[in-house]
Amino acid sequence: MKRLLLPILLMLLVPCPNFGQAGQGQSVAQQIIALENAWNEATLKYDASWYEHNLGESYLGTDEDGIVKDKAAMIAMVKSREAKLTSLSFQKPRVQAYGDTAIFWGIYTVKGTYKGRDISGRYPLTDTWVKINGRWQCVADHNSKLPAK
Repeated sequence: MKRLLLPILLMLLVPCPNFGQAGQGQSVAQQIIALENAWNEATLKYDASWYEHNLGESYLGTDEDGIVKDKAAMIAMVKSREAKLTSLSFQKPRVQAYGDTAIFWGIYTVKGTYKGRDISGRYPLTDTWVKINGRWQCVADHNSKLPAK
């Protein structure tokens, strides 16, 4: 799916101030994980405003089928409500910071459908976050689907 299927279909919980922006005093890893959790929550609630606020203007996401979506396409997908998810979570999160850039990696577990197709499964995901004008914005993501066991 986080990300034609997955970006919309991935990310959850932890309400954060300022549309999911992490608070002062947190480490970069804590801030990014909080944003990833907020992304999950926005996905489950079809909250297009979160995407509008937290995806960078140059955002590009690549899903497991190799389909690339820009910010406008991601927002349109959220608004379409074609993704029907019953759960969305990640395991083994890792964050590596490089100044005003941070790379998030995790494995997402998704249960649900997209356009009627079952997309349930596990998806390794990499998101690139850049601090722009004092706030973190996701500028790129990529996911793939692990084969069923």
